[in-house]
Amino acid sequence: MPIVLLALFTVGYAPPGNQTTQEKALETKWSEVSRDPEFPYSEIGLIYETVLDAMTERYFRDFPDLDAEHTDAMREFIRNEQPKATFITLMIRDKAVDIFRKAKENPPYWDSEEFQSAYELTVNVSVPMARMIVGNAIDLYVAKHVDKDPVKIELFKMAQSEDDKQCIAWVYEEVSIEKFKEDQLTGDYDFQDGDRVFGFSGGDWENLSGRQGYIIVRGGKIHETLVTLMN
Repeated sequence: MPIVLLALFTVGYAPPGNQTTQEKALETKWSEVSRDPEFPYSEIGLIYETVLDAMTERYFRDFPDLDAEHTDAMREFIRNEQPKATFITLMIRDKAVDIFRKAKENPPYWDSEEFQSAYELTVNVSVPMARMIVGNAIDLYVAKHVDKDPVKIELFKMAQSEDDKQCIAWVYEEVSIEKFKEDQLTGDYDFQDGDRVFGFSGGDWENLSGRQGYIIVRGGKIHETLVTLMN
């Protein structure tokens, strides 16, 4: 599908192919092109699978010694964390829900301006979202199954939510309460005896999905996750 290929190509996840072929494809009426019977839903799924394969391939290109042991396991982990069907549902929202349903049932509708506009918008949102979701899942897998940092393993047992687990994957060190107070510009935090503080920073800052902050541990559980900077 031209829009999907172009969207993936602009972020480095699809080959450019033959320019003449692309130009011809863009001039072809959508209803004249043979597609998966699940179109247009299948195209959003294609984005997810393409980004997942490309990002994991890049990771193991940087760490080839881990390839044989972890490639299949990492990809299975990511698909369990965020099933493709769930991703598709999350990406097709608001007015696009009815528009996509109508497009699946009525192929001539593919050529309508209403469908093409909704479809292009969904694709343009889906690519960066897939990058964020897959990137976060890679970080989580590495923390749990590759690095196996004892501090993070301890924190994972205390997690109260999926968001806690994601921030734990980005923990870089335990910090003193004094250091925490020095870094905070919004006033005093109400600490109790025995509280522990862990700094975290991670996510894809270039993709506008980075976060950093602190995890507060109290009574053997994650008491609060404070995000101090995000984009």
